[in-house]
Order: sequence, then C-alpha cells, then structure tokens
Amino acid sequence: CVEVSDLDIVQFSSAIYYAEEAEGLVLVDVMRLGSLEELVSVRWETLDGSAKAGVLYESASGIVVFQPGENFKTIEIRLIQNPAWAPTLEFSIKLSRQDNCDLGHSLHTARVKIINADLFPTNKYAQLIKEGADGIDKIPQFNLLVEFIKMNLEIPGVVRKTVLSLVLDQMANLYFYFSLNVTMYITDVLFAENPTSVSFLPGLRTSLFVPGDREMTAIWLGALYVLPMVPIHWWDYTSIAVDLKGTLRNSLRASLYRKYLNYTEDSRRVVQAADMQAALLEDVVEASQCYTYIVELLRILIRLFIVASFTLHKSPRSWWILVLMPSLMFCWVYLRGPMYLRACDAEGDGKLKIAKFIHTTCHSFNLISEYNQRPLMNELFEKELWAATREGRIPLQQIEMNNTYFTRWLGPFFVGLYIATAAKQVLDKALSVGQFLATIGILRGIASDFGDCYKVMMSLNVLVGPLRGLVNMFNMPIEVPKQKAADKVRRELSRQARSQVAGKTGVWAVDDCIPIKIVKMSFGFRSDHRFLSNLSLTIPQGSIVAVPETPGVKGRSTLLKLLGQRIFPTQGNIMVPTHLRVLHVAYQPMMVGAGLWQNIVLGATNSEAARVMDILSDLGMSQATSYLHDKQNWDSQDWQDTFSYSELALVHLARAFVMSPEVTVFQRPLAHFSSFETRSLVLNLIRDLSNNRGVRLPPETVHRRRPRTVFFTPEMDHEAQYADVIWELNADRTITVRKGRVRRSLT
Repeated sequence: CVEVSDLDIVQFSSAIYYAEEAEGLVLVDVMRLGSLEELVSVRWETLDGSAKAGVLYESASGIVVFQPGENFKTIEIRLIQNPAWAPTLEFSIKLSRQDNCDLGHSLHTARVKIINADLFPTNKYAQLIKEGADGIDKIPQFNLLVEFIKMNLEIPGVVRKTVLSLVLDQMANLYFYFSLNVTMYITDVLFAENPTSVSFLPGLRTSLFVPGDREMTAIWLGALYVLPMVPIHWWDYTSIAVDLKGTLRNSLRASLYRKYLNYTEDSRRVVQAADMQAALLEDVVEASQCYTYIVELLRILIRLFIVASFTLHKSPRSWWILVLMPSLMFCWVYLRGPMYLRACDAEGDGKLKIAKFIHTTCHSFNLISEYNQRPLMNELFEKELWAATREGRIPLQQIEMNNTYFTRWLGPFFVGLYIATAAKQVLDKALSVGQFLATIGILRGIASDFGDCYKVMMSLNVLVGPLRGLVNMFNMPIEVPKQKAADKVRRELSRQARSQVAGKTGVWAVDDCIPIKIVKMSFGFRSDHRFLSNLSLTIPQGSIVAVPETPGVKGRSTLLKLLGQRIFPTQGNIMVPTHLRVLHVAYQPMMVGAGLWQNIVLGATNSEAARVMDILSDLGMSQATSYLHDKQNWDSQDWQDTFSYSELALVHLARAFVMSPEVTVFQRPLAHFSSFETRSLVLNLIRDLSNNRGVRLPPETVHRRRPRTVFFTPEMDHEAQYADVIWELNADRTITVRKGRVRRSLT
C-alpha cells in the first residue's frame, strides 16, 4: 500500500533555464501545485556543474515562502561576465528542506545553461570568423596563434603549469652551461702543466678544487658532474604528472564535444561523424601542441641565450657565427615553409579521404554485400591508398628529408669555419685549447638547438591548419540560442495560461487544465517552401494524438519534431506549459556507449529496478529481462552484439516508458515490429502512459502526477483509431481533426 500525501507540491517551473552571460542575471521560477491553502516554504541552493561559482555565476541560496493563495515565485541568480571564450556551460539549482509541502518528483532540480556569445579563440577577428572557413583562412598564421595562446592561458591551471615548466626546465640549461665549463676546466686546469682558472659562475674563478692534488680534484669534479642529474631526472619524471599537454588536450576535447552536443541539425550535416572523430582524436592533439611548442621554443631560446653568452664571453671574435647561423635558418624557414605546409595539407587531405571512404564503406556494408561489389570496393580503396601515397606521403617525406639535412649541415659547416679561422688564435696563445674545444662543442650545440627551433617553427606552420579547422568547428551554429528564444515565449505564454485557469475548481492542480496549443504556426526548411502553414490547434493535457500517413502529403515527421522541440517554428509557436517535460523519441533505435541498464534508465537514473523490470515484461522483452537478471551484466557493454534488431528497438521505446515524461512524441514506434502481438503491447503501454499518468507508477498517487500527453505516428489506419484525437495532414498544408475510438485494451 502506498502512503498518499495531501500536501501541496513545490517544484521548478521548467527543467532547464537559459541565460546569456552578458545579461548578468538569470530568473528561475518556482511553482506550487495543489490547494494553495497553507503557508509553505522550501530552501534552494546553486550547485556547480560545468559552470563554476565565482567564475561564471555567483553562488547563492535562500528560502522561498509561499503564502496561502500564492503559486509562483521567482529567484534571481547573478551571472559573472567572463571575457574568455567558453562553450555553453551549466550549473544546477536544487530544492530541499521543504516545510509543509512535498517536492516535485522530477523538477526538484533544474539546470541553468549559460550561453557564451564570444568566439573561439577570441573576438579579435570576429568578422572573419563569422564568414566561416574562407574567412578563417584569411587570418594571418602568427596572429591566429597569438589569439589561441591567449585563450589557452585562460584554462584553469595552464598559467601555473607553464611557469613551473619554464622555470624548472632551466635546470637542464644550467647543467649544459656547467658542462661547457667542465670541458674548459679539464683542459686548462686539471690536465694543464701550468693550471690557470675557470669561472664556473660569472665573477668567480676556480683553480684546482683541492690545491696541489689533481686526483682529489678529479674525484670532486666527477661527483659534481653526476649530482645535477638527480634534480633533472626528478623534474622530468614530475613533469609527466604536471601534464601541461594533457590539460590543454582534455580541455579542448571536452569543449569541442560539449559544443557538438549543442550543434544545430544544419551544423551536424556540415560536420559529419568522420570529421568530428578526426577533430577530437587528431586535430585537438595537434592544435594543443601549438601551445606546448611555443613553450618548447621559449625553453630553446633561453638555452641559446646561455650558450651565446658563453661563446661571446670566451671567444668574442665568433660573434659573426652567432649572427649568420640564425639568419640562414630564418631564410630557409621563409623559403621552405609554404612548400612544407602545402605538402602537409596534401597528406592530411589524403588521410581524410581515406577516413571518409572507410566510414562510408562501414555505413554501406549491407548495400555492398547485397550487390556483390566487394571486389569493386577493394579496388577503389587501393586507388585511394596509392593516391594518398603518391600525392601526399612521398612528397612530404622528401621535403622533410631535405629540411632535416639543412639543420644537419649547419653544425659541420660552422664548426669547420671556426676551426679554420680560430686555430691561429690558439697557436698565438690568444685562445686556450680548452676555450677552443669548448667553443666547438658550443657551436655543435647551437646548431642542434637551431635545428630544434627550425623543427618547432615548421611544426607550428603545419599545426595552424588543424587549428583553423577547429576554429571553424568551435564556431558552428548551436541550437541553444533558439531554445532560449523559444523558452522565453513558452514561459510567457505559460504565465498567461496560468492566470486564465487560476481559481478553477474541481481539480487538484489547476495547471493540469492548461491546454497544449499550436498558435498560428508555420514551418519550412526554405523561406519559399513551407510544409505547414498558419496552423492553430488545441489539445487537452492527457490526450493521445495520432498523426497517420496521408498518401502524397509530406510533413508528419517534421510536425512531430516541432512538437518534440527538436526544431522550431518559422512563425508562430507551440505552447507546451514549461513545467511539462517533453521527450522526442526518434524513429531509429539509438543506444549510448554504456551497459543495458544505463541505456534503459537514461532519462530516469533513479528508477526502481522492480518497476523497470515490470515495464520490460509488459513489452515482452524476455531477452532483456533474462540478461538483467544477473546484476553483473548491468554495466557490461557487450550486450548490443547479442540483441536482435527488434529487441534493440524495444529498448529504445522502453527507456521512454521508464522516463514517462509529461509529453512524449513517438516517431513511428510500431514500424520496427511485424508481430501484431508486439505492436499491441506497445500500444497498450502508450495507453497506460496516458491513463495512469505514467507507466507502472502507483495508481494511488495518480491525482498528484501531471497528465501524460502522447503524440505518435501509426503505421496503419486501425492503429490510429486507438487515439483520442487524429490529426490528418492535408495537401493544402492544413490539418483535419477527428476523434478516435474509445480506447480499449488490445488483445
């Protein structure tokens, strides 16, 4: 027996609220359902999600008090304007500590989505970015890198990790400086007939460590040469845990993934699955390396400054080498950079073509198999592979080889010049042998460092390509602004509707009397062609509406997408009271990459196991119930390979019945089943969803639940007759409304 409360219910008026960061404020409505006779109160508080308090919003809490007769209150939450780019982030608001009332089952928690209008990576080139890929290509490489670096510095932890890396990386540079002096010390002090002195530190000259004892001095020198490796090894090991690269990579991946989940349908058509997969797995890695390469370039430049200072101090006449070597390198970069970039683009295009070919093959496997075209596809695939090799990989490797040899030539060339020009100074005793040998070592090191600089600069040239692609993807249109605009209208219409039913008697919650309305709605994918025109319809909450197919007339799938809020009207609006959850159940069965249990309770994670199993039994899902009987299978991700297509389709429908939202829109829920029995089971649960205000929920509390409205598209005319109302689409873009039969059990 279920204990039934007679207290009023307090909940949020919507599951999701929207606000733009620039607005500085979000208004959240709290509503009360019931008799409205008593004074009730409830506590509220904000909770961090992807949006953090103190960064994007001000943490807040308080108490909402409803006086007798009051049914609506508004909470204000302050937003913080942050100049840095971010995807759409969100935080939660939670109701608790209710006094003299109950909390809504689903709407005791709501989410607030904060829309960031800034562009990725910054707004500096906003006009060009808004032009799309062509405009982004016009942004100078260096300028785009600068803006990308600025954006990365706003990622939490990046500045600290960057400074830490730069500072502690100098241990290796200091050790290198020390090793140069050791070379001089061994030649000019330790083994010299007349020991002189060497300055390990500026202004501090050192002769034998142990006066008169070369052997002990050698022991001390050996120890000093080894000991610095301890902190160097420690830092290299610790830097793995500091993980600057991973911080950047994960932040970009999470942001792009979050952005993609908010894409409009048009954006998803432009950015196909293969493109997004390549972006998340490859382009993000390469773009994040832009920042780490800049850090690496700074480390090399500091090292070059140290060795250049040493060279000028020990051999001032070698200044011309320090000027000529980088000059040649920059000229080479300037001349070879565009060629290298074109070769990298060609190779990248070849890889992308192969990836798309593979994706298309996997998607069209049944078609290839049915028409026996495996040999043709093998031949086409081999052509793609050889084209990518001939046009991309081989030319790139040839250019890379020549580029590598340029840096390998620098060292021997300048060392040879130095030997030829500085040997006379050694013979004239103007330069010590130690200084001469140390300088040769320095020149080799400088050549190596300049080679590293060259590789970094060429890599940055290449990585700008993936970065431009990411800039385009990050700035694709998202549907959240449209959702916000629709929600604003919906909230206003809901307020007006509540005022119209206020004071109505004979019902426990007057909000249940607010009808669902289509008001002067028109829709078309193009401005010159509309599927639906100037529709106005009203349906009471709790109705079942069937939209059968009309021969020669298109648009019923589009109509259901509009009702399910997957797309939005071109003109007019659809008024569904904001406190009603709306679920659009697509035609194609879809699963997330998780276990069977997580897939079934996706929209209602706190569902009781017994209720879920009853729903599966009601649908005749013997395979699923048997599989879930062993709890060890709940989280296993291997289940999809063992389930039949029809069983997967039932899982797809079962999760909607488990969630049992107030408005459910089913796209062709019966199309996957040839069995009359299975179709009947699905129709029975649609009926129960409406009749009982939720599937397998306690009948004792039915009056305290909101009515359940169902829209569905049947496959056959007789299936439409079990609805309360039938909407028939006409060729003139209007809808004819007629009543269905009295609902009864299907057997």
